[in-house]
Amino acid sequence: MMRIHKRVSNKKGFTLTELLVSVLILGLLGSAISIGISAGSKVYNQSIEFSESGALSTLVVQMMSDEIRNGTNFKSSVVGQKKVVAFDSQNYGEAVSFQLDENGHVTLGGKIILSDSAYTNDVMVRDLVVDHLEEENRVKISFQIVDQAGNTKVTIGEAYDFHLGYLNEG
Repeated sequence: MMRIHKRVSNKKGFTLTELLVSVLILGLLGSAISIGISAGSKVYNQSIEFSESGALSTLVVQMMSDEIRNGTNFKSSVVGQKKVVAFDSQNYGEAVSFQLDENGHVTLGGKIILSDSAYTNDVMVRDLVVDHLEEENRVKISFQIVDQAGNTKVTIGEAYDFHLGYLNEG
């Protein structure tokens, strides 16, 4: 009997407890790696959305400033409860104004000024305001870039202020 007990106790290997502890440790490491990859992916996607939103805001400002720079006969009026600035555009016709379509794309005279490819990651323009300060001969624009859920990605305040006398002279 002593011989059998000695033979069983001398076998090399792992106990059930050791195996369970090692499986538990591997599971915890796998979970931590998975959480890290998920968090990294989320941060990457957010940075891409922010970057593309910034690029869209730059494009919108550039297109609008080009039209304002070359526009003439600026006139403000109130349509409903919204102030509208109409002007004559070399590219889009007479008495046109900047508006937003149902997809949040900027239009001028009813025509989209940027193609759909500019609106990546389901972002759109919201709260577009074009203000003509007649006494100062200035046009100010402001808007927000938002995602489909309405989360603001970029806000362009009244930092874009165009003095028409200087723009249209040169």
